[in-house]
Amino acid sequence: MVNGVDDGSGMDAEVVSILKDNTEYPIEKGTISLLGKAGNPLVARPYKGKGREIAGYDITLGSIAGLAKIGEIVNRRDETVEDLPLGGTRTRTNGGDRNIPGAFIEGAFGALATRINSRTETATEEILSRPNVWYVPNNSKVTLRVNRSIKL
Repeated sequence: MVNGVDDGSGMDAEVVSILKDNTEYPIEKGTISLLGKAGNPLVARPYKGKGREIAGYDITLGSIAGLAKIGEIVNRRDETVEDLPLGGTRTRTNGGDRNIPGAFIEGAFGALATRINSRTETATEEILSRPNVWYVPNNSKVTLRVNRSIKL
């Protein structure tokens, strides 16, 4: 039975029963402790860390938002700001040609980025609320420490 996992991935585990001749014998809590190799702490690993899944959502959102920004920049008018000799400023805006593909990119990916941002926030909250699942890898060397005598 696993009692818990500390911040350093150290697992606190103990034996709760012994199987002998197809019969399970429960034993008292704390009788047999499960430790790592040579009595060192038993180290657990998280099953499917949350960071990779969250990063996937973030990369998708960043890519979509980046495409929307490209569309915005392609459609931006050129502005020139001049300082006048007697004070003040003058701004000139060049309209430029219409860029229909740029407008499409800006509109479509801008709206999509907003929707994906909302979904990403919801998914991230759900991912972070999941309980951590820990495991000890196959073929890990372990030590059983018998803390008191057992009678089956």
